[in-house]
Amino acid sequence: MGDLDQIELLEEYIEDFGKELKSIKKASEYLELIERFQDEITRTTDIMDQSKDNMVAHQELATTKLSLYQSILQGIEHKQKSLEELQKNTLDDLSGFDQKYEKYMNESNKSIKELFSNVNENRTMIETLSKEQMDHRGFLFKKLYMIVGGFLGLNMALGVVILFILLNGK
Repeated sequence: MGDLDQIELLEEYIEDFGKELKSIKKASEYLELIERFQDEITRTTDIMDQSKDNMVAHQELATTKLSLYQSILQGIEHKQKSLEELQKNTLDDLSGFDQKYEKYMNESNKSIKELFSNVNENRTMIETLSKEQMDHRGFLFKKLYMIVGGFLGLNMALGVVILFILLNGK
């Protein structure tokens, strides 16, 4: 009877070994899935890195444009101050002249006011363009954060599912 008990024990060990082999095979299949998933994550990361580089280039371009607009705006403001000062000096110098010069002064003032109007219109246009650039950059950043958040959520969900499968597979 000792041999029969040993044979039964050996059969039990063989069955347990078979179950372990099945578990190892299943784990191997899961590992293959994980490796494919990792490859997909690597490709996604590469795409995101390229997108980041593009965003940096766009941001640098927008910053350069904004700097240019601000420089132009400062130049316009400086010229406007100079014109205002010139107008004041001209009015002081011409205050003693007769009606002929007064007529000339009225025409000069009209031209200067038109120039100021044009300067103000240009400044308003530059400020509007600058604001649009800032709004567009904010939109691009929000879009990038949404994409990154989506990928992160997807990666976390897939990781949890794989972990759940691995834990429940034993």
